[in-house]
Amino acid sequence: VGTTFRTGTEERGRRMEFAGEVTHYEQPTASTVVLIGDAFDIEAAYTFEALGEGRTLVTQNSDVTPKGFLKVFFFLFGWLMKKGGCDAQQKELENLKRLCEAREA
Repeated sequence: VGTTFRTGTEERGRRMEFAGEVTHYEQPTASTVVLIGDAFDIEAAYTFEALGEGRTLVTQNSDVTPKGFLKVFFFLFGWLMKKGGCDAQQKELENLKRLCEAREA
């Protein structure tokens, strides 16, 4: 808890940078991070459940807080944006899974 980091992501060709901080850590079952960006902030809570045979179920719950004009945009079109956000998150989680499960030769 208290560890800070920087992270970036790309969605629809647009790069976004975030300053992050770990706000909750309960090894090995839970972690929460806060990401501060220019257009919006995200609080992402993760839970980890062992499934056996070296497999883990990861569940993410996120709250997005828009800033400035995006507040109006989220209010009007938030329902439409959920699908794109879910697709981008799925891509990132699949990449994380691939990296976590990679074995050294």
